[in-house]
Amino acid sequence: MKRIKTIILCITATFYILCACTKQSSSENKEKEEKETQIQTQEAYYYKYEDQKIYITQKIEEAVAALGDNYEYFEAPSCAAQGMDMFYYYQNLTVRANEIEGEKVVTEIYFKNDTVATPEGIRITSSYADVIAKYGNDYKTNGTALEYIKGDTLLLIDMKDGKVAAVTYQYK
Repeated sequence: MKRIKTIILCITATFYILCACTKQSSSENKEKEEKETQIQTQEAYYYKYEDQKIYITQKIEEAVAALGDNYEYFEAPSCAAQGMDMFYYYQNLTVRANEIEGEKVVTEIYFKNDTVATPEGIRITSSYADVIAKYGNDYKTNGTALEYIKGDTLLLIDMKDGKVAAVTYQYK
């Protein structure tokens, strides 16, 4: 009988140790994921809405939660990626999402008008000089667009007659 109690005690102790390790591992994974997200947003361009960062490869649910429910939704088979393109049309911008590695994430943020701006203050109608003052000369030219790359993000600033005609953040 004493032997059975000892075995049960050992099994119970092992169970509690394993549970503690699992909880620790789970919280460590969560902390690691939060740090990776912080690093990613620091190393990439992002759009800022109120006090929330909206960035490329962010989970679309997080972006929608930050931007609000006042959008129109449309999806269609993707031409550039596998699966579906998911479009969230807000009053001043459009957010596109795709599935990457099993996660639905933001892959494009497009400014629709001059009421929205990058965190650096660049908006549709900003001058070429303003863009260079904020982002510098380290860009590639693609047609009329200036391409700035940081992390997984391609910031496209399309110019027309010396003024910003479009601003787009894209997954590169």
